[in-house]
Amino acid sequence: MQFDFILKPVGGKCNLGCSYCYYLQRLPDNTVQASWSLDDARSVINQIASLEKARNGKQARVTWHGGEPLLAGIRWFRRVREFQSESGVKFINSIQTNGTLIDKRWIEVFKSMNTTVGISIDGPEFIHNKQRHTKKGRGVLDIVLRSINLCRENEIRVGVLCVVTDESSQYTEEIINFFLEHGIKNFDFLPAYNTTFDQRCLSVSPDNFSGFMKRAFDWYLDYDDPDIKIRTIVTVIERLLGGTGGVCTVSGKSCGRFLTIEGNGDVSFCDDYNADIFPILGNIKTITLEEIIAGDMFKQSRSIALGRTSDNPNCRNCDVSILCNGGCQRNWIGETNYFCNYYKDFYQYVYLRLRTELAENIVESSIQ
Repeated sequence: MQFDFILKPVGGKCNLGCSYCYYLQRLPDNTVQASWSLDDARSVINQIASLEKARNGKQARVTWHGGEPLLAGIRWFRRVREFQSESGVKFINSIQTNGTLIDKRWIEVFKSMNTTVGISIDGPEFIHNKQRHTKKGRGVLDIVLRSINLCRENEIRVGVLCVVTDESSQYTEEIINFFLEHGIKNFDFLPAYNTTFDQRCLSVSPDNFSGFMKRAFDWYLDYDDPDIKIRTIVTVIERLLGGTGGVCTVSGKSCGRFLTIEGNGDVSFCDDYNADIFPILGNIKTITLEEIIAGDMFKQSRSIALGRTSDNPNCRNCDVSILCNGGCQRNWIGETNYFCNYYKDFYQYVYLRLRTELAENIVESSIQ
């Protein structure tokens, strides 16, 4: 199995106070507050490299995440680059950031690490600044757009992630047009989800998210520009055509492939901030990654994740379960995935429209 690592060197520390942030809804604990020292960073890099070497791998894929990973600092990341260079394995880096701290010095760091940059933007000012702002409520969209332009000017590859809430779900075309107006052609949509302390009001409803994605899909087909990539939509189309796709919840039984290492060293399945879904697999300060992956906790957790759909009669009898595989495991509440109705509605919609489009094209070709 190829592993991708989500590294959170500052845990949940962030310079923003976004309205839907799941970290802000948690009680302070060592997972949120802890940060890696340089010794911690060296240990993580070496352990990942050692794991890949043991598997005869020549490269390792890591995504720097958080919180806001750039809070670790420029000097810290420069040293990380040195650790990676000395590890004997090629590291493929990406960084997910809120885009408020990027300047020319960071551009040099990005270049030295040959990293792609993901920046969070939720849409036009009236959406973004309401949802994503400083802890004192100040909007940051202008700063983020300047950061994107700075990356572009220096040929740094940039993609955008947009979190969709109940409120913003009504503005599909406005959000997409905003991206195009600012030259953003590589983006994706993520549903706001937070059940911490049962505050489900922080989650977009499955019906609203489905409506948003169906409108985005219609726009994507009608606009017909090969330079535009909406990751989830492209992945669903690829899966329906027999491919694997690039989104884990649509690409197949990949749960367990993505491992998060938190600021305190805890290792868990992909960003599993809901402790009732999966237990902590181990801590790299007391056990190696190789031991964690070979351990019973990893095997049991992966077995639970991959067996969830086969053991559930609702999934066994569902027309789209072959695509969603039960959806993201962290969205399960009891015996049902919170976004189950979204998966059913959206995937069936995509299938039916693609089938109609294909039939029309065949008819047009036969007439010509």
